[in-house]
Amino acid sequence: MITVRMQKIYENIIILKGWDEQDIHTDKEKDLIGTKIRTLRNKFLVLLERKMCCNPVRFNKGGGYEVSITEAPIIQNILLGALEEHSLVDRWFKGNLNLDISENVIGLYDELQDWIFSAAGETDQVTISEWLSAIDGAIDYTNAKKTNEMKGLLEKLRATAKPINHTINYGEMIATNEDGSREYVQQPYQEQIDIGDMTINEIMKYVSKERHFFELLNILVDSFTVCAHDAAIADILYFAEAKTVMDDNGEENSARDLIQFDNMVASDYLQRFRHIYDYLKGNPEITQAIESKTGTSDLLKFFDVTGASKERKSNRKPKVKPETI
Repeated sequence: MITVRMQKIYENIIILKGWDEQDIHTDKEKDLIGTKIRTLRNKFLVLLERKMCCNPVRFNKGGGYEVSITEAPIIQNILLGALEEHSLVDRWFKGNLNLDISENVIGLYDELQDWIFSAAGETDQVTISEWLSAIDGAIDYTNAKKTNEMKGLLEKLRATAKPINHTINYGEMIATNEDGSREYVQQPYQEQIDIGDMTINEIMKYVSKERHFFELLNILVDSFTVCAHDAAIADILYFAEAKTVMDDNGEENSARDLIQFDNMVASDYLQRFRHIYDYLKGNPEITQAIESKTGTSDLLKFFDVTGASKERKSNRKPKVKPETI
């Protein structure tokens, strides 16, 4: 594989930014270029380790970092994007962009996509596609886009269903006392929706008010959540079983060992492991349950491909009650 030294990319960026044309007369001004290079090096390491979940050691050759010649133009452009002050890419690199907000994720992906596409004349389409896929996984773009589309559809549903939006109570009986106060003789009828194994057409028979649509959606989403949980556990159990085999070798292992690297920065496999890590970190009881079921340990550390967790420095485990899976 042909590689490019990151130092060369830093120098290219300095030229593109025009920093090399500034008048340099004092030692302080001479050190300015060195400061810019250190800034670029730090941003590259953020991209490599924190965003793309790569092990920097794999890219350190003879005291300097190297990347494949096909990825170099994309990395250069993303670093240029990170230098655009107050841009979403800049905020992403600095860690102050809330990716729990779908609109932020969509905006960030659009910016990164522009920077990646701008390398089209200098790299191949496969590399571009791999980077777009890895970025998608890193920031959860596809789900954010679908979530945003769902918000729009819900607003459209709310507007369309307004003619059947009412709070008229059916079946209620009210008695008026001599003093004018009133009380229910019979409470209003409240429908209980239970869709069970019904088809969509059968479900639609329940709809008579606007709120019914949203109640049905809540039921469906709850069902989807249970299904997603079961699918996630099944995947994690599969990897945990693989870890038990690796444990038999008696060596410390990582989820990284499950995939073969070609020293490429963009990898959607690493993003998958990062998502599993985030899930387990937020659900320690599930982590312990899986460890108990498979007979392995340090599962959180195994999936930590971010290089940023405190679990590397401590083997202490939170005291939580294992969940049944």
